[in-house]
Order: sequence, then structure tokens, then C-alpha cells
Amino acid sequence: MHEICCLFNKIPSKGNLKRIKELSSHCGDGVIIEAGFHCDYGSQVQIGDRTFININYTILDAHISEGEIIIGSDCLIDPNTVSYTINTKPIDLVIKFVHALKHICLTLVIFERNAF
Repeated sequence: MHEICCLFNKIPSKGNLKRIKELSSHCGDGVIIEAGFHCDYGSQVQIGDRTFININYTILDAHISEGEIIIGSDCLIDPNTVSYTINTKPIDLVIKFVHALKHICLTLVIFERNAF
């Protein structure tokens, strides 16, 4: 996935965008992804229809089913947003770092429909 993201960010063509969409578990119709997109695995990412992902969006998903990131339809993702799941670390370790993190979700990140 890293190589495909790098290629897309270097040349944000429709072909490279299609490659990114194919690696996600679901990517709806009319999804727009701007350059600066980064993703770890992509296999646990779902993106709904007509979602706009602005520049420098980073997804740090897990490669197991408990690490899903679900973005609903008609969502607008701000520039420089990071979404990630943490499901392999002990809860005590996570609590120690909670003050340093802007957003934390232990197993699942969900953006509901029409979120922005």
C-alpha cells in the first residue's frame, strides 16, 4: 500500500486513484482523494459514496478485523487529518499516551454519514 500511495502522491492520476480504491475493503462511487494520502494497509478501510478526502490524510489501520476505519457517505475530511486504530496495545499503555494524542480509538474509527 505504501508504494501505491507514494505513486499517487507523486502523480495523482485517475489510474493511481483507482489503485488506492481497489485496496480498500469498500470504496463508494464519487469518492475524491487529494494528494498527500497515506495508508498502512487499507484492507480494513471503508469509504462511502461522494466522500471528499482533502490533502494530507493519513490512515493508520490495522490488518486485522478489529482495526476498521469506516467513513460514511457524503463526508468531508479536513486537511491534515489522521485516523488510526489501536487494538494491539494494552489499555494501560494507551492511557499513558492519551494526553499526547489528538484522536484515539481503541478498535474502530467511524465517520457517520454527512460528517465534516
